[in-house]
Parts: sequence; C-alpha cells; structure tokens
Amino acid sequence: MHSLLRQYFAAFLVAIFIVLIALYAYYQSRAIIEGPGIVIDAPSNGMTSTTSLVAVLGVTTHAKEITLDGRPIFINLEGYFSEKLVLMEGYNIIELVAKDNEGRVVRKTIELVYQAQ
Repeated sequence: MHSLLRQYFAAFLVAIFIVLIALYAYYQSRAIIEGPGIVIDAPSNGMTSTTSLVAVLGVTTHAKEITLDGRPIFINLEGYFSEKLVLMEGYNIIELVAKDNEGRVVRKTIELVYQAQ
C-alpha cells in the first residue's frame, strides 16, 4: 500500500511538471500565436477637431513595423508611438497598419472631422 501511494505521488508530480512546462511554452510563444495588435489612445474615433494638427498616440504589440497612412512611423522599445498629422478640412480617415515577423497584418482606422473656425 505504501509503495502504491508513492507511485501515485510520483505520477502527480510528473503531471504537474508537464503542465508547468506547457504553460511556460504557451507564455513564451504567445507573440507567435496572437499576432500583432494596435491600441489607439488618441484621437478618438468620430471626434471633431477644430485644429488641423492632431497627435496620433498609441501602442502596438508584437509588431515588426507600423505605418500611418502608408508612411512608416517609429515605435519605441515598449511599442509606443506618437506621430503628428495634418488634417484636411472636412472628413478624414487615418489608417494604421501593423505587421509582424510572420507576415500577419492588423489594420485600425480612425475617422475624424476637421472644422476650421
């Protein structure tokens, strides 16, 4: 009976070890699994601006490169970006595109209205 209990305990420890290795492997490979992402902090979608100059602020995750209206922009080591953009009078669409090492692409658009005073 004592050796059977010892075998169950050993099997339990091996199972926990395997689960921990699987969780660690998922944690380390989540960038490959999830793909790129973009979170836009400013400006908010649908806003009306009274100035022609607007700052586009946000953060990207797991991205190799990011473009703003087709123009590459710089991101820091944490993935944050800040870029100024001049709006045309009336309705404007801003498009951010992020690509990762695997070639996956994510697009975010912001729609703004610029009304000159």
